[in-house]
Amino acid sequence: MHWVGNANELNSSYAADAYARIKGIGALVTSFGVGELSAINAIGGAYAKKSPVVHIVGTPPITTQRAGACLHNSLGDGNFRVFANMYKHVTVAQANLVDVEVAPALIDATLKECLRQSRPVYIEIPTDRVRAQVPAPKSPINISIRGHNEDFDDQMINRVMARIQACKKPMILVDGLSARFGIKAEVNVLVTMTGFPTLTTPYGKGIIKEDLVNFHGVHLGSVGEVVTQT
Repeated sequence: MHWVGNANELNSSYAADAYARIKGIGALVTSFGVGELSAINAIGGAYAKKSPVVHIVGTPPITTQRAGACLHNSLGDGNFRVFANMYKHVTVAQANLVDVEVAPALIDATLKECLRQSRPVYIEIPTDRVRAQVPAPKSPINISIRGHNEDFDDQMINRVMARIQACKKPMILVDGLSARFGIKAEVNVLVTMTGFPTLTTPYGKGIIKEDLVNFHGVHLGSVGEVVTQT
């Protein structure tokens, strides 16, 4: 793991987002309260754009939180859940590592959702749990889709193929989620092998090799120029 420091939390969250888009998953660490709130704009953007980012937040000691103490970086009202509750709206899973016995399972479950849904997650680590000894995970993280049915896949493939073969003017429109879910290479193979006219949405720009003879640019929908092919 390579540590990269940033001037502020917002920069670090945008950097983690960019890293996740290129490498498959990114992470950042911030302080409780003001630190995590500085990062929330970029985390919200990562949520909207389906970027798998792990936001790790260092929180006050558990005893201090339970006592409702008035601490810096808090709102001074003894409520230490207010910031975590904000993050529930821009993350797909949250974990508060207060119990060392279940911490590994919580981490794995949270990371699984980050990868499975390709969206940010939120992990809290109280400062008095940083050096705690935890049991080793019982098995590697399983990110397979529950209830996956290969027969259903075959049926869908056959239906898609039937529609393609019956289509008089087939074309391919590529969106950004092709990259988020790791099928960029496969989509390029499909475009190359079929030779079908291909466009991308603005969100999908850069996914398709733009020097392909059947690539025709970015489709902007109703805001784009009307082009008539004769």
